[in-house]
Amino acid sequence: MKHPWFGGKTFGYGLSPKGWRGWLAMGAFIVILNGFLIITPGLLVRVGVHPAWTALGALVLTVGFVAVAIATSDGEPWRWRWGRR
Repeated sequence: MKHPWFGGKTFGYGLSPKGWRGWLAMGAFIVILNGFLIITPGLLVRVGVHPAWTALGALVLTVGFVAVAIATSDGEPWRWRWGRR
């Protein structure tokens, strides 16, 4: 990818945002997930649906975000990093 959204972290394991697109995607994910976790439980209880569906929905959103992060990453392998050496 010419301008990757996410790249390997400097310290630790996983990916972190590399540019404005990555930060925008991360911010959108946080806003959507928080809105989902605040609004959905009350709506589901009113209609008689078990609250565990909220947890399943949050899991689906998170897996979707991780898939986007992997698809738009710089391709570096995930490994533990101790900083730039």
